[in-house]
Amino acid sequence: MTPLSHPGASKTTMATRFLKWISLTSVLCWGCCVLAEKKVCQGITNRLNLLGSKEDHYLNMVKTYSNCTVVLENLEITYMEEDRDLSFLRSIEEVGGYVLIALNMVPRIPLENLRIIRGHSLYEGKFALAVIANFNKTSGQASRELLLTRLTEILKGGVKFWNNRLCNVETIQWYDIVNAENNPSMELPVAGKKRNPFCKQCDSSCFNGSCWASGAQNC
Repeated sequence: MTPLSHPGASKTTMATRFLKWISLTSVLCWGCCVLAEKKVCQGITNRLNLLGSKEDHYLNMVKTYSNCTVVLENLEITYMEEDRDLSFLRSIEEVGGYVLIALNMVPRIPLENLRIIRGHSLYEGKFALAVIANFNKTSGQASRELLLTRLTEILKGGVKFWNNRLCNVETIQWYDIVNAENNPSMELPVAGKKRNPFCKQCDSSCFNGSCWASGAQNC
Protein backbone atom coordinates (compact mmCIF):
# COMPACT_ATOMS: atom_id res chain seq x y z
CA MET A 1 0.00 0.00 0.00
CA THR A 2 1.32 3.44 -0.94
CA PRO A 3 1.83 5.60 2.15
CA LEU A 4 -0.25 8.74 2.35
CA SER A 5 1.64 12.03 1.80
CA HIS A 6 1.43 14.64 4.49
CA PRO A 7 -0.41 17.79 3.21
CA GLY A 8 2.32 20.02 4.65
CA ALA A 9 5.04 18.25 2.65
CA SER A 10 3.16 18.90 -0.60
CA LYS A 11 2.86 22.60 0.21
CA THR A 12 6.58 22.79 1.05
CA THR A 13 7.52 21.17 -2.28
CA MET A 14 5.30 23.56 -4.23
CA ALA A 15 6.77 26.55 -2.40
CA THR A 16 10.32 25.37 -3.13
CA ARG A 17 9.55 24.93 -6.83
CA PHE A 18 7.93 28.35 -6.96
CA LEU A 19 10.99 30.00 -5.39
CA LYS A 20 13.31 28.22 -7.85
CA TRP A 21 11.12 29.40 -10.76
CA ILE A 22 11.23 32.99 -9.46
CA SER A 23 15.04 32.82 -9.13
CA LEU A 24 15.49 31.40 -12.64
CA THR A 25 13.17 34.02 -14.13
CA SER A 26 15.07 36.79 -12.37
CA VAL A 27 18.42 35.53 -13.71
CA LEU A 28 17.07 35.27 -17.26
CA CYS A 29 15.55 38.75 -17.11
CA TRP A 30 18.81 40.18 -15.77
CA GLY A 31 20.71 38.55 -18.64
CA CYS A 32 18.28 40.00 -21.17
CA CYS A 33 18.73 43.45 -19.69
CA VAL A 34 22.53 43.18 -19.90
CA LEU A 35 22.33 42.14 -23.56
CA ALA A 36 19.87 44.92 -24.31
CA GLU A 37 22.33 47.48 -22.95
CA LYS A 38 24.96 46.46 -25.53
CA LYS A 39 23.99 48.10 -28.80
CA VAL A 40 25.58 46.61 -31.90
CA CYS A 41 26.26 48.73 -34.99
CA GLN A 42 27.58 47.68 -38.38
CA GLY A 43 30.44 50.15 -38.83
CA ILE A 44 31.75 51.45 -42.16
CA THR A 45 34.46 50.86 -44.78
CA ASN A 46 35.09 54.20 -46.48
CA ARG A 47 38.81 54.38 -45.70
CA LEU A 48 39.98 57.90 -46.65
CA ASN A 49 36.97 58.83 -48.78
CA LEU A 50 35.05 61.97 -47.81
CA LEU A 51 31.28 61.47 -47.84
CA GLY A 52 29.88 64.67 -49.35
CA SER A 53 30.76 67.80 -47.39
CA LYS A 54 32.63 67.64 -44.09
CA GLU A 55 29.35 68.41 -42.34
CA ASP A 56 27.66 65.47 -44.10
CA HIS A 57 30.62 63.29 -43.21
CA TYR A 58 30.38 64.22 -39.53
CA LEU A 59 26.61 63.67 -39.36
CA ASN A 60 26.98 60.26 -40.98
CA MET A 61 29.57 59.31 -38.37
CA VAL A 62 27.30 60.45 -35.54
CA LYS A 63 24.44 58.40 -36.99
CA THR A 64 26.64 55.32 -37.42
CA TYR A 65 28.28 55.19 -34.00
CA SER A 66 26.00 56.98 -31.51
CA ASN A 67 25.16 54.81 -28.47
CA CYS A 68 27.07 51.94 -30.08
CA THR A 69 28.88 49.49 -27.80
CA VAL A 70 30.04 46.86 -30.31
CA VAL A 71 31.13 47.79 -33.85
CA LEU A 72 30.84 44.67 -36.03
CA GLU A 73 33.08 45.93 -38.83
CA ASN A 74 35.35 48.99 -38.79
CA LEU A 75 35.57 52.15 -36.73
CA GLU A 76 36.68 54.99 -39.00
CA ILE A 77 37.22 58.48 -37.57
CA THR A 78 38.23 60.79 -40.41
CA TYR A 79 38.03 64.46 -41.46
CA MET A 80 36.93 65.68 -38.03
CA GLU A 81 37.40 69.44 -37.78
CA GLU A 82 38.65 71.31 -34.72
CA ASP A 83 35.24 72.14 -33.21
CA ARG A 84 33.54 68.75 -33.63
CA ASP A 85 31.95 67.06 -30.61
CA LEU A 86 33.11 63.43 -30.54
CA SER A 87 31.68 62.50 -27.14
CA PHE A 88 29.40 59.94 -28.84
CA LEU A 89 32.47 57.72 -29.36
CA ARG A 90 32.80 57.08 -25.63
CA SER A 91 30.22 54.27 -25.69
CA ILE A 92 32.33 52.04 -27.98
CA GLU A 93 33.92 49.06 -26.21
CA GLU A 94 34.71 46.58 -28.99
CA VAL A 95 35.58 46.72 -32.70
CA GLY A 96 35.40 43.65 -34.92
CA GLY A 97 37.52 44.98 -37.79
CA TYR A 98 40.09 47.78 -37.75
CA VAL A 99 40.25 51.27 -36.26
CA LEU A 100 41.26 54.08 -38.64
CA ILE A 101 41.96 57.56 -37.26
CA ALA A 102 43.03 59.86 -40.07
CA LEU A 103 43.02 63.44 -41.35
CA ASN A 104 41.53 64.86 -38.15
CA MET A 105 42.13 68.29 -36.62
CA VAL A 106 39.93 67.83 -33.55
CA PRO A 107 42.15 68.20 -30.44
CA ARG A 108 40.96 65.13 -28.55
CA ILE A 109 39.72 61.74 -29.74
CA PRO A 110 37.81 60.15 -26.83
CA LEU A 111 37.89 56.35 -27.04
CA GLU A 112 38.38 55.76 -23.32
CA ASN A 113 36.13 52.70 -23.20
CA LEU A 114 37.47 50.81 -26.23
CA ARG A 115 38.89 47.57 -24.80
CA ILE A 116 39.47 45.25 -27.74
CA ILE A 117 40.14 45.40 -31.49
CA ARG A 118 39.60 41.99 -33.08
CA GLY A 119 41.09 42.68 -36.51
CA HIS A 120 38.73 40.51 -38.58
CA SER A 121 39.50 42.97 -41.39
CA LEU A 122 42.72 45.01 -41.52
CA TYR A 123 43.62 48.42 -42.91
CA GLU A 124 46.03 48.05 -45.85
CA GLY A 125 45.78 44.33 -45.19
CA LYS A 126 47.94 44.44 -42.06
CA PHE A 127 46.95 47.10 -39.52
CA ALA A 128 44.27 46.79 -36.83
CA LEU A 129 44.98 50.34 -35.65
CA ALA A 130 46.05 53.00 -38.15
CA VAL A 131 46.58 56.60 -37.00
CA ILE A 132 47.49 58.68 -40.03
CA ALA A 133 48.05 62.36 -40.90
CA ASN A 134 46.21 63.98 -38.02
CA PHE A 135 48.26 67.13 -38.56
CA ASN A 136 48.04 70.08 -40.95
CA LYS A 137 51.50 71.52 -41.52
CA THR A 138 50.15 74.71 -43.12
CA SER A 139 47.72 75.70 -40.35
CA GLY A 140 49.50 73.98 -37.48
CA GLN A 141 46.22 72.34 -36.41
CA ALA A 142 46.47 68.80 -35.11
CA SER A 143 44.89 66.16 -32.94
CA ARG A 144 46.83 66.17 -29.67
CA GLU A 145 45.24 63.48 -27.50
CA LEU A 146 44.23 59.96 -28.46
CA LEU A 147 42.58 58.49 -25.38
CA LEU A 148 42.66 54.69 -25.50
CA THR A 149 43.09 54.25 -21.77
CA ARG A 150 41.32 50.86 -21.59
CA LEU A 151 42.68 49.28 -24.76
CA THR A 152 44.31 46.01 -23.69
CA GLU A 153 43.99 43.68 -26.69
CA ILE A 154 44.54 43.76 -30.43
CA LEU A 155 43.89 40.15 -31.42
CA LYS A 156 45.05 40.32 -35.03
CA GLY A 157 46.99 42.90 -37.01
CA GLY A 158 49.53 45.58 -36.20
CA VAL A 159 49.72 49.27 -35.39
CA LYS A 160 50.65 52.18 -37.67
CA PHE A 161 51.37 55.81 -36.75
CA TRP A 162 52.35 58.30 -39.45
CA ASN A 163 52.56 62.09 -39.62
CA ASN A 164 50.88 62.99 -36.33
CA ARG A 165 51.49 65.43 -33.48
CA LEU A 166 49.82 63.28 -30.83
CA CYS A 167 51.06 63.52 -27.26
CA ASN A 168 52.53 60.57 -25.35
CA VAL A 169 51.60 57.79 -27.80
CA GLU A 170 55.31 56.94 -28.06
CA THR A 171 55.27 56.01 -24.35
CA ILE A 172 52.70 53.22 -24.79
CA GLN A 173 53.90 49.60 -24.61
CA TRP A 174 52.32 48.61 -27.93
CA TYR A 175 53.90 45.16 -28.01
CA ASP A 176 52.00 44.31 -24.81
CA ILE A 177 48.71 45.08 -26.58
CA VAL A 178 49.14 43.27 -29.92
CA ASN A 179 49.22 39.50 -30.40
CA ALA A 180 52.92 38.78 -31.01
CA GLU A 181 52.17 35.23 -32.20
CA ASN A 182 50.70 36.67 -35.41
CA ASN A 183 53.91 38.62 -36.14
CA PRO A 184 52.07 41.95 -36.61
CA SER A 185 53.41 44.81 -38.73
CA MET A 186 54.40 47.69 -36.46
CA GLU A 187 55.10 51.28 -37.52
CA LEU A 188 55.29 52.96 -34.15
CA PRO A 189 55.69 56.60 -33.13
CA VAL A 190 59.08 57.69 -31.84
CA ALA A 191 59.90 60.46 -29.41
CA GLY A 192 61.19 63.62 -31.08
CA LYS A 193 64.49 65.22 -30.13
CA LYS A 194 62.57 68.26 -28.89
CA ARG A 195 59.59 67.89 -26.59
CA ASN A 196 56.30 69.01 -28.13
CA PRO A 197 55.36 72.27 -26.32
CA PHE A 198 51.66 71.32 -26.55
CA CYS A 199 52.20 68.08 -24.60
CA LYS A 200 52.32 67.56 -20.85
CA GLN A 201 54.39 64.80 -19.28
CA CYS A 202 52.89 61.61 -17.89
CA ASP A 203 51.92 61.57 -14.23
CA SER A 204 54.68 60.30 -11.93
CA SER A 205 52.42 57.41 -10.86
CA CYS A 206 52.24 55.94 -14.39
CA PHE A 207 53.93 52.53 -14.69
CA ASN A 208 56.97 52.59 -17.02
CA GLY A 209 56.23 56.24 -17.70
CA SER A 210 53.41 55.27 -20.09
CA CYS A 211 50.28 57.35 -20.53
CA TRP A 212 47.77 58.65 -23.06
CA ALA A 213 47.60 62.14 -21.59
CA SER A 214 48.52 64.00 -18.43
CA GLY A 215 46.89 62.99 -15.15
CA ALA A 216 46.90 59.71 -13.23
CA GLN A 217 43.57 58.69 -14.81
CA ASN A 218 45.28 58.50 -18.21
CA CYS A 219 48.08 56.10 -17.23
